[in-house]
Amino acid sequence: MSAAPAVAADASQCDAVVAKLSRSMEAQMNASLPADKALKWTTKLREVMTASCTEDGWPAHLTQCVLAAQDDKAIDACGDSMKGDKEMEEKLMRRMGPLMDEMMKDLMSATGADPAAPTTP
Repeated sequence: MSAAPAVAADASQCDAVVAKLSRSMEAQMNASLPADKALKWTTKLREVMTASCTEDGWPAHLTQCVLAAQDDKAIDACGDSMKGDKEMEEKLMRRMGPLMDEMMKDLMSATGADPAAPTTP
């Protein structure tokens, strides 16, 4: 007997889910980056997450969990519930990987570091 397929979230919920996910991310970026960089990258991350939610069909149990979460710890637990969903993980990584690479290059160039240079352990 196979498991029932996950039901995709209603795309209309994606904006609210991503807004809630973004709050913690924005606070962390605002605390560690110049304001212009924090705004640039939180905006881009929000766009990628919204596209992932609407186009890849985040499971309803995930979006409902995030919307019900009262704090960052609860939101993290919602994300933990997705571990093992290889298809969803791969879709998200295909979207996030290039963005994270671009972000690292941008942030490294702002500090004068060479993002391609090897690091010393």
